[in-house]
Amino acid sequence: MNQATEDALAESGLGATVLRNKAIARGTLDVATNAVEELTGRPAEDVRSFLARHKAAVLAPVGP
Repeated sequence: MNQATEDALAESGLGATVLRNKAIARGTLDVATNAVEELTGRPAEDVRSFLARHKAAVLAPVGP
């Protein structure tokens, strides 16, 4: 990427998005931590398991 392109991205506010996407593509953000367990006292859970456990609440009607 040349300097003019980098400057244009920075001015448009897209620079951070481009940098984040590049980091994702490189695997830089592929880091596992135990932060969820430290904060909640429970181990992390995948979305599929969470939704299966809370199926009734997820499918319950909302409103009056």
